[in-house]
Amino acid sequence: MRTAAAAALALFVAACGDDAPAAEPAAEPAERPYVPPEPTIREVVPHAERPLARVAHVGDLDVSSFRAGQALRGDAPLAVEAFTLDVDLREGARISLEPHARVQIGEEAPAQIFVGVGLVRATLPPEGGSARPPLRIGSLDGTVEIGGSADVWVAANAAGQTWVAVVQGRASATSTTAEGEDHTLELGPGQSVVLGQDAPSPGPRNANEARAAGRLVLEQASPTHAETRLAELTGPLREALAEAEAEVARGRELTAGPRPERGSAEAQARQAALVEHGRALIRTRRRLLVRYERAVAWGLFATAQTPDATPPPLPRDDVRRALGL
Repeated sequence: MRTAAAAALALFVAACGDDAPAAEPAAEPAERPYVPPEPTIREVVPHAERPLARVAHVGDLDVSSFRAGQALRGDAPLAVEAFTLDVDLREGARISLEPHARVQIGEEAPAQIFVGVGLVRATLPPEGGSARPPLRIGSLDGTVEIGGSADVWVAANAAGQTWVAVVQGRASATSTTAEGEDHTLELGPGQSVVLGQDAPSPGPRNANEARAAGRLVLEQASPTHAETRLAELTGPLREALAEAEAEVARGRELTAGPRPERGSAEAQARQAALVEHGRALIRTRRRLLVRYERAVAWGLFATAQTPDATPPPLPRDDVRRALGL
């Protein structure tokens, strides 16, 4: 039976060989005329008008009034209770607040935050092709500056101490000595320090270790009085402000009046004075900013300790003018 079927199939194929009519070629589909897409109109928001920060994630929506996408300003403290909060700064950094943290977004630097109380995590992604300003974290005992991709934890406890740990990347931590001089330490992965110490110590290597260590720093601390510390900071802040204002005035004097003849001894002396002034201006402004950041952090500490407390007003407008803002 199978042999007969196979033979019949072979005869069918042979019969259709040369005598079968050629199949007509399939018609090509007509080419569609090109229709350009409708232009997409996007509103371009100037950088200066973008919010300083936005809420990225809320740990518990049931107990928090924050919502994802909410714009945040820098004129009021940002406090979280029994929940976590992730905040994206305008310049690319993400700030993660652990429960009971109290911070404030700053406006005295392109990327700035003040930490008064609690545990905060700062993560910065790789920069990519464009430069990014460093993130400044003003704290009770100094300033932490993060320039590149990093994962850094900062804890401010009730004793007025600031603990800094670098899990990834690098960060610089600047504190002020008893003599009023700034002391900067460079921290690498797996290093930590309590601001004011002379050298870093071995620190956490991952987020879980950093969170556990930071909570331990918060728990093992005896409360201190914020009013006393704020009073101690007022004098150094005023001195740094006066120093920066004097240097700004010196720069105006150097650039005022007619320019001396090019190549003359007077022109060379003026140029050397301008170079020295530029360096001094950077140095004095940096000192002023560190002291101002400490004072703001202590103000946050005071209101967290006593909600109805009224910290002494800071010369914010004068500081901004001296910083060239």
